[in-house]
Amino acid sequence: ITRVFLPAAIIILIYCDCARRIWSTTVLRQSSIRSNRDVKIRKRVTLMVCTSAIVFLMCWLPNEIYFTLINFGLARLESVGHRSAKTLIILNSCLNPFIYFATNSKYRLAIRQAF
Repeated sequence: ITRVFLPAAIIILIYCDCARRIWSTTVLRQSSIRSNRDVKIRKRVTLMVCTSAIVFLMCWLPNEIYFTLINFGLARLESVGHRSAKTLIILNSCLNPFIYFATNSKYRLAIRQAF
């Protein structure tokens, strides 16, 4: 619980608070034209980071749940569940470039230029 679940809950709470602060309407009303652009950039970065964190948690959480079940003797090592959890971990690394491509215009432009 202290190794994964508690830190995951703290990360989710922090990202939710950051998103709430950035997307609050009072920030948008009080901003000038230049700071309005900064707010839009912050929103995009927050969206990218939150999306990456959620995908990370979704891919790693089954592995942590599985090993918690192994410690309690409710699952076996080297079963289909173990292989599936490991596949999700690898999938996380494969999904990150797509997340960045979908949420970051500079990354999208650089990838297009590379190809």
